[in-house]
This record gives sequence, structure tokens and C-alpha cells, in this order.
Amino acid sequence: LVWDSRAMAVEVSGLVSKAPASAAASPRPQVDLPGGQSAHITVGTRASDIRPVEGKFLMQAAAQGAKTTKDGGEIHEVRIGEIKVPGRLAGLS
Repeated sequence: LVWDSRAMAVEVSGLVSKAPASAAASPRPQVDLPGGQSAHITVGTRASDIRPVEGKFLMQAAAQGAKTTKDGGEIHEVRIGEIKVPGRLAGLS
């Protein structure tokens, strides 16, 4: 979970396909995003005029080891243990 003074986002990892495993009782396949990308969810923004895409930029900055963002100041980060939730992977276009 990362946040600055403008936005908050949570990284999504360990994606597993909902499709049933092949014939044997093997585990469902892990979903890897292309180009080493990671998925995230923008939890929220401070104001309605701040676009949710800032959550993406914030997550990218934190992943690169940045300690501050251009507009939001200091980046804060909290590691959360594993939480399993059903969801749907989708992108914005």
C-alpha cells in the first residue's frame, strides 16, 4: 500500500487464472503481465479533480525506489501480508 498527499494505491500480485486447471488436479496457472508490469488498484484520491491514474504513477515511483513524487510530496509505504480476493483484471483504454 503506497500513498502521498494526493493519492493512495495498492499493488496487486500473485494473479491466478479462474479457468479450471487442465485434466489433472494441477494448480491453476499464474498470470504474468507483459513486460514485467504490475497491476494496482487506486484506492482513492484527495480530491475529485485528481485523476485516479495518479495511483499508477505513485505505484511506479515507489517500485523504482523514489521517496517523493513530483506533486504529492513524500511517498509512504506499508507492506501488507497476503490477502486473497476474487477480482477481474481489466485495463483502461
